Amino acid sequence: MTLSLKFQNLILKYIFAVSIALISPDPEARPMPDPVRWGPDNPHPLSQMRTELVWDGKYDEYGRRRSVDVAGAAMPMQEIETVDMPRSEALASGQTTLGELRTTMHE
Repeated sequence: MTLSLKFQNLILKYIFAVSIALISPDPEARPMPDPVRWGPDNPHPLSQMRTELVWDGKYDEYGRRRSVDVAGAAMPMQEIETVDMPRSEALASGQTTLGELRTTMHE
């Protein structure tokens, strides 16, 4: 489908007029307000927000916080693993990877 040259020129003139109208400011328009400066004396509203971890059962059906029984909560203890021999001795004895090293669990 080809458009006539006259119609193509008409479309280009319309696009140019619309783009000029969008770029040039309207003399009747009100002036732009000064940009807001955020700082210590004027903090941004989002800087006052806090992050909260929420899980199922933390709040009741009315939005009130439920008390947590910390004594009844099962918390696993951290286990620390240590290597019995230094790396230099392990390499001298033929052990080449950490998975092959003998380890001891301290509780």
